[in-house]
Amino acid sequence: MAPLQATVVSGSTAPPGLSGLPGIPMKKRAHVQLTAVLCFAVLAGCTTTTTVEPPSSVTTTSSHSTTASSSADSVPTSSPDPTSSTEVATPDVTIPPEASALPMPSDDTTVQATNPDEQADRALIESAWRQFWVVHDTVRSMPVTDRATAISPVSIDPIRSEVLKSAADADAAGIGSYGSTVLHPFWYRAVDAKPYAVIGDCIDFSKGGDLELSTGKKLTTGEPAVTTVGSFIRGSDGAWKLWQLAYVTDLPCSPQDGG
Repeated sequence: MAPLQATVVSGSTAPPGLSGLPGIPMKKRAHVQLTAVLCFAVLAGCTTTTTVEPPSSVTTTSSHSTTASSSADSVPTSSPDPTSSTEVATPDVTIPPEASALPMPSDDTTVQATNPDEQADRALIESAWRQFWVVHDTVRSMPVTDRATAISPVSIDPIRSEVLKSAADADAAGIGSYGSTVLHPFWYRAVDAKPYAVIGDCIDFSKGGDLELSTGKKLTTGEPAVTTVGSFIRGSDGAWKLWQLAYVTDLPCSPQDGG
């Protein structure tokens, strides 16, 4: 699906994203003019001949940065979503300033979990992370009324609304998606019993992209190794949910290095 909004950490303009979120690195496969928000790899960044501004919840950053920029230091999750006819109630969550100030990774080395609580938190976050990308890859093919139900268990605004809006924009443009996102998560920072956390991933977006629904022609293909950071918050219901994405564009990674 079209890419979601993400933060590109590198100081450069965020490239169009892949399926579902803006910002995912992608390559064009045909000479077709596409609106940046419809680029399949929304979150991971896609390389095309057109540059786009990154969405508010997706950041492009540099490994030299100490923080990822965010427009959501305090983000309530109960705002209505105009792209879906089915609203799903989510617990009210306020993003604390500390959660917006967590550093980016300097490499893709995993910090080992040292106790059962840390292992349990990581398992829950990784499960939500994987499910988020499953929804990201398939949301365009879902009935509109099912989309909010699918994305709400693993994300909150602003990412949640951006996934839904991106899918709606793709519908309007006749753009679908193909393939899937391949994850290689790593833990560069411990959760340490906090109600917020970050997970790193060397994501392979090369197995999917955008396609033109009327012809079935593949329009874009994702990049094979994109250092990505997902920011999570634990809600009042105890569930971990994604609220922000960042692509660290100047930090190379190798998919086999991920966990």
